[in-house]
Amino acid sequence: LDVTKCGVSRTSRHPDTKILMVSYAFDNAPIQQFFPVMGDTAPPEFKDALTDPSVIKTSWNKSAETCSYRNALKLKTPDDQWHDTMVMALAFSLPGKLEKAGKVLGLPESLLKHPSGSALISKFSKIHKPTKANPTGIKDWNTDPVDWDMFGLYNRRDVVSERAIFQ
Repeated sequence: LDVTKCGVSRTSRHPDTKILMVSYAFDNAPIQQFFPVMGDTAPPEFKDALTDPSVIKTSWNKSAETCSYRNALKLKTPDDQWHDTMVMALAFSLPGKLEKAGKVLGLPESLLKHPSGSALISKFSKIHKPTKANPTGIKDWNTDPVDWDMFGLYNRRDVVSERAIFQ
């Protein structure tokens, strides 16, 4: 399904939807990452944090995050325990796009959303026309390992940007 046409709730419930990667961090600790599409399971501290009311959970576009965790990863997380940094940015008259909000705030380049995100999302989150070399049309770490590593960096960098904007 195309999330732009169907919405995140419906897309996250579709049986073919797979979560490619998840990046997260606690406070100012280093960013952690796991790859459900590669068979990784969510670390216990991550799962525990999703339901612990004492843990402040933030995300740019909370509904996308919580729907994906609940529906595609089958991890419960109460909506009322989340802060939406996109909504917070909008409340302060900042742009609703992560890449734009960081620039308006004057964040240094190292804290801005990674510029290659849109191309990598298109490459790895959509099924492409099948070819002889790639009969499934799916691109991943096997078909494009260098770009897959860049996609992981992009995913981690979103956490960097979101954390900087939240702070």
